[in-house]
Amino acid sequence: MSIMLLSILALSVGFEMRDVVADASGKDNAAALTLEVQGSTLRVADNGAVQIEAGPDVYHLETRFSYPGASVGWNSLGKPETPCETAWKPALARLPDGSIEVRAAGTRYALERKLHVDRHRIVVTDTLINTGDQDVAIICRHQLTAQEPFRPLLLGGADQVGTSMTAPNPSVFVGQARSHLAWIAEDAVLRLQLSLATAENQVRMSAERFALKPGKQHTF
Repeated sequence: MSIMLLSILALSVGFEMRDVVADASGKDNAAALTLEVQGSTLRVADNGAVQIEAGPDVYHLETRFSYPGASVGWNSLGKPETPCETAWKPALARLPDGSIEVRAAGTRYALERKLHVDRHRIVVTDTLINTGDQDVAIICRHQLTAQEPFRPLLLGGADQVGTSMTAPNPSVFVGQARSHLAWIAEDAVLRLQLSLATAENQVRMSAERFALKPGKQHTF
């Protein structure tokens, strides 16, 4: 069911914000919400960006969903690279069970994201709902970033710059100076469509062949 599973390993205590993500982290934003897991802190900013602080190491996660038009546009959870739809305004809430919910809606679809802690893991689920009267195709891109190059950096268990069709091993494993992080796609549709790519300090997990019929929804 989950779109991804983030497991923090070998954590240290004490937190320090990296300048590279401070403007998007929401740490100094009263609207930001947090979760604690095994000595690390997850922060969700009011723009929907997610930041995980593990000792001095910081992992920053942003997500973009395409929307149709004369050219492909992008609705973002995080700092937009291009303008989002006017209606796209992420809203955060703390649920009674302590989990965090992020909701946003464009003209063709709506998003419901939930984040919760399951023992040593951070589980993130995304539900996309087609709110229109026509089929809608949606490219889903999740990008994990650090200030310094990841070491190690493994896609599907191998040292490679990109891979696709990785359903048997839909995983990313990255490290920084004081921590390691495993990122796993759990949903069957995401696993089947999964594409992984990397630069030195970034990893992208994508599904680029996804579509919904009117009124239908799917939870990654």
